[in-house]
Amino acid sequence: MMLQLIATVAPEVSSAEVTSSLFGFEVIVMALLISASAVVLGMVFRGMKSVEETRWGLTFMVAVGVASLAVASGMLLPKEPSGWVSWAFPFFLGFDFIALFAASYFFTRKMSRQGRDRIFHTFCLLVTGVSVLALVVMLSAIGYLGWEYLSWDLLSNYASRNPDKAGVKAALWGTVWISIVCGLTAIPIGTATAIYLEEYSRKGKLYRFIDLNISNLAGVPSIVYGIIGLTIFARMFGFFGPINEPHFQVGSTHYAVYLNAEGNSVNVPLAHRDAEDPELSTGTKALDSDMNPITLSLVPDETTSTDPGAIWKSDAVEPIQRYEDRSWFYLQLPFGGTVLAGGFTLALVVLPIVIVASREAIRAVPPSLREAALGCGATRWQMVRKVTLPAATPGIMTGSILAVSRAMGEAAPLLVLTGILFIRFTPEHLMDDFTSLPLQIYNWAGRPQEAFHAVAASGIVVLLVLLLAFNAIAVVIRQCFQKPLQ
Repeated sequence: MMLQLIATVAPEVSSAEVTSSLFGFEVIVMALLISASAVVLGMVFRGMKSVEETRWGLTFMVAVGVASLAVASGMLLPKEPSGWVSWAFPFFLGFDFIALFAASYFFTRKMSRQGRDRIFHTFCLLVTGVSVLALVVMLSAIGYLGWEYLSWDLLSNYASRNPDKAGVKAALWGTVWISIVCGLTAIPIGTATAIYLEEYSRKGKLYRFIDLNISNLAGVPSIVYGIIGLTIFARMFGFFGPINEPHFQVGSTHYAVYLNAEGNSVNVPLAHRDAEDPELSTGTKALDSDMNPITLSLVPDETTSTDPGAIWKSDAVEPIQRYEDRSWFYLQLPFGGTVLAGGFTLALVVLPIVIVASREAIRAVPPSLREAALGCGATRWQMVRKVTLPAATPGIMTGSILAVSRAMGEAAPLLVLTGILFIRFTPEHLMDDFTSLPLQIYNWAGRPQEAFHAVAASGIVVLLVLLLAFNAIAVVIRQCFQKPLQ
């Protein structure tokens, strides 16, 4: 991104000069971070009293010094062609870390605790400032690259091979659909699990087993959930047949399509997908191209007729194709790479986060409120429904919506689940194929044309605005639920 930004702003700058500038910038940033880390670690280890603590502290210091040397070597060696410079800087950074650590360790013995506290506070401010600065630089670079394509056409157009006509309409609506399915699935299940663990479960082996697994699932890479979703939701272990020929379908009507004397399509209903081709005869009920009921009549070949049900005898032998009409409540097993499978997969990704956030919100409710409700004769469920949940709702909703916002930015599990990057339609029901903004951005960023990189940057801006909108909803919901409680 930095190389693209510099090349866009100053095309006259050569690639060698850009590489040299980035090399110097990385050296400065790395030196500052290593120096600050050495000073803080020295102050921390200076406060250790026992010999055992000091031994462990010094061992950790040496390990960090060696690790910083290795990282510096790995980052700087491939980027600087001059031989002695590429080897001198890593050793300089390692020596800088050890020297500053020793200085901080030995020269802070006479410093008061207030002085050490001020130094640590300054370090925290410095690290926060660097993080905010990096975020501002990244957002500025993305906004600068994508400013040219930020328009209403970007939101109203479908994906295209022409960057000037490319848009995110299908990806935007696909993201909204799977986010809604994810939220409606993960939030109730996560909240119910948290209520069970905090209000009903005994602190025994089952509790410890569930708690351990929730903690482990929160650290599983998202691409693993993509493989799980592909196996469980998309294919369902093969129990219901292949994805393209599911054994279970609800809400679909199958037709055999014929041509009438005018060359228009005529749809003859079938009992099921695997039904044999119907034998047409005069009087057979069918539907025209607009799905209006008609009655068929077989006429000799080459007969001219304006009757929409008139079919030549030779054309009535076999249909030209089969057609499946899906209603809004269509459902099939297995799900395949559809909106429902994508939403369920993302629900698996954020479910541990929702559970942890809900448990923390329930724990924050004062125990005196529970005891007062139980003391008044309320059952445990009445206490949970009337006291605990209303008090914990702001924290539960905030954590849940932020978790769903994280799911909106996931690309790896959806790429494993569907693999679809180019779609020119929006989903109409839960069994439609879909794409999402992260997948569309990934597709554009991987193309060799520079124009598509700018379109990808504009897509990132749209995704960030969508995420900020969801976060704003979380803040509003929290404030609305907190006012009555206050």
